[in-house]
Amino acid sequence: KLDVSGTGRFTSTITATNFILSSDERMKQNILSYKSSYIDIDYKTYQLKSDPSEQRFGVIAQELELKYPELVKTGSDGMKSVSYIDLLVREVAYLKERVKQLEAK
Repeated sequence: KLDVSGTGRFTSTITATNFILSSDERMKQNILSYKSSYIDIDYKTYQLKSDPSEQRFGVIAQELELKYPELVKTGSDGMKSVSYIDLLVREVAYLKERVKQLEAK
């Protein structure tokens, strides 16, 4: 059983039967309703240098950071990572809003 207090970094594949993020209101502050809007993101396909046999889908952190710096984190080593959960929640919120608009027509 692994228990990490603080930041953990894995540089290989992590397989899990479930992925849960803490989301309790008691952990949050400055809570505001979010009005979804179009997110201009250039999604990519690519292979990781460490495993070129596998086709991947996602974004380039440096490109995303130009328009949405809140979705990109820079580690102490200068490597950038993407808050994919936040990105996907924003995209789903936008798509739900678009469906509502289309249904209203």
